[in-house]
Amino acid sequence: MKSASPNDVEVIVKSYATFMENSPRGIIHDISLLPHPKNEILNALLVSIGASQDPEYVNALSNAALFLSHFQDGVGESIIPMAIDAGNITKLPHEDRERVIDDLKRFQHFGEIMNAESDETMIEINNMKEINALLYSSRSDKPPMKKKGWRRFFGL
Repeated sequence: MKSASPNDVEVIVKSYATFMENSPRGIIHDISLLPHPKNEILNALLVSIGASQDPEYVNALSNAALFLSHFQDGVGESIIPMAIDAGNITKLPHEDRERVIDDLKRFQHFGEIMNAESDETMIEINNMKEINALLYSSRSDKPPMKKKGWRRFFGL
């Protein structure tokens, strides 16, 4: 497998950041919606975490990596979690109740996959943070911190 060049990593991270701005949270989406293959995005984010000396940027990249778990293979149409209580379900026509139950089962199924993937991603993030700390702990030529703002991190 060919490793991505620094330019490729930057392009992938920036396009994913732009994509994230327009993606609603709390919804499970199909991976086909992503701007690049999911594993390439995760690898680019992890490489960037390992290479950055800016703690705020590392935090933004970590959150972006965790958000990737909201994209799962085989979801098809995005699953929107519904805030429905039992009382409201009984008021729905039978066909709608069945659809709501099916949607809730799909959300539960993909939600479990999403949570397990988030846990694995967090382990990878922490490993990269540890590598980063080891690489940069002995360097005295650390660049000065830039002004704050998460958009700056992604060049937006």
